[in-house]
Amino acid sequence: MQYKLLLCSLLAAAAYPQTAKQAQAKTPPPGVIHAINIEGARIYSVTDIKNVLGLNVGGRASNDIFRTAQARLLHTDLFSNVEYRFRFSYSKPPQYDVTFKVSEYDQLFPLTFEDLGVPADALRAYLRRHVTLYNDQILATNPVLQRYTDAAQAFIAQSNPRLKVKAFVDSDDPAHPKVVIRPDVPLPRISGVVIAGNKAIQTPVLMRAINEVAYGQRLSDDSLKLLLNKTVKPLYAAKGYVAVTFPKIDIEKSKEDEGYMVHLTIQEGPVFTFGSSAFRGGSFTPDDIRAMMHYKKGDVFDVSKAEQLRAAIAKSLRHDGHLNAQVTFQQEEDDKHDMVNLAYSIVPGPVYTFQTLEIHGLDIEGEPAIRKLWAPKPGKPFDPDYPEYFLKRVREMGLFDNLGSTRSTYTPDESSHTVLVSLFFGGAAGEKQKERERTNGVSERP
Repeated sequence: MQYKLLLCSLLAAAAYPQTAKQAQAKTPPPGVIHAINIEGARIYSVTDIKNVLGLNVGGRASNDIFRTAQARLLHTDLFSNVEYRFRFSYSKPPQYDVTFKVSEYDQLFPLTFEDLGVPADALRAYLRRHVTLYNDQILATNPVLQRYTDAAQAFIAQSNPRLKVKAFVDSDDPAHPKVVIRPDVPLPRISGVVIAGNKAIQTPVLMRAINEVAYGQRLSDDSLKLLLNKTVKPLYAAKGYVAVTFPKIDIEKSKEDEGYMVHLTIQEGPVFTFGSSAFRGGSFTPDDIRAMMHYKKGDVFDVSKAEQLRAAIAKSLRHDGHLNAQVTFQQEEDDKHDMVNLAYSIVPGPVYTFQTLEIHGLDIEGEPAIRKLWAPKPGKPFDPDYPEYFLKRVREMGLFDNLGSTRSTYTPDESSHTVLVSLFFGGAAGEKQKERERTNGVSERP
């Protein structure tokens, strides 16, 4: 089947004026749809996108029909761009193969519900049936939030017609923002936290730690959990109480302002000790690991010491040229023996070697002196801390009078795993070089 190819890269609001004669010359003949293809879809299913387009194989085909389908998809506000192209045959009627290429937004937020008085699973199932291109991760634009709000309102009205809802972005945890659908009433805020049940840590210490960050925060189960994980739990974990819980939380209206007081009961649990430490990956010997450890089996567990070892391993790898080294650990609580077992995962990555040294700001006398002092040789593993250490030693040696600011950069080549190092010198030494270049008509070095 012979096809004529026509490319269309059209946005809903982008149209260019043309004469009637030009438009007639470029208008493809009407026909029928032979195939519909979707490119670029990652978040939304191809089937759902086709449903929004409203096109069907065997249906009528023309540029205007495709443009209308494109606009329909853009109107969802879920795509930053929608383009289409098509080709058609010379048969009667012409057969069209059309391809829509979509560009999806990347910044999506998990959808959650609070205090709605309906089962979350039932509400989510209703939204899935009634929201165009529903997804558990949603775009936080006003049109999209309104679409989810309207559908949630319709479901809740079946059981509680008086309850009004709203959707908004909750950024109480900046690292994990989310979209919340909840009653459209003023958000309850925390006025203060009162603690009871603690023995291992003094009350003023705990109260100060949590109240410094809790005041004015939104009152919800998730926000309270986040506050406790950031303030109270670390204090206990440093003393080995890794199983601390909060079995009772009471809320009462504050007598001082419009917020709420939180009464928190703490159950400290037993003191845990370090158990076994396992290491997967890397080529460290037991002696290497012991030299970096600041704990031993049977010591009171302190997660900061486990993190200290993780950082030391990563630093050692970087010093050996493993610039992309990844070191993580997981902790497993052994409630039977009150121990915490640690499992470290070590992924060294490739070794990067030193290749080239560039020196900026020194004259023909100073540059050779620096190159002579520079220790790393091409082809040797690159230590990313060495350039700054080297500049510090140069300053301490007093090689240059009135030496100004110095700095270093390094640029890894991901394909060859080699590194270019640049050293920058300021002050009198640098000015002397610039003056010589200006006198000789040479532009300043970057």
